[in-house]
Amino acid sequence: MTADDLGILWLTVRVAALATVLILPFGVACGWLLARWRGPGRTLAETVMSLPLVLPPTAVGLLLLQALRRNGPAGDLAHGERHRIQ
Repeated sequence: MTADDLGILWLTVRVAALATVLILPFGVACGWLLARWRGPGRTLAETVMSLPLVLPPTAVGLLLLQALRRNGPAGDLAHGERHRIQ
């Protein structure tokens, strides 16, 4: 392995560790709530939280690209542009 390969590997490990640390409290809280909550909307909450497991990453990436394109639903927010009313 070259120094560049080790640098890429180290960056990947750091990003994965940071992502794990950031998502852990949210994941534990969601698990705790779903284990104890029996109220309305529970099925919807379970569905939303399980979507990343069901949808392949490629499909999610495609949806994000479509939503964040310049003319997309969230494009104005993502690109900081405002449409003028004419």
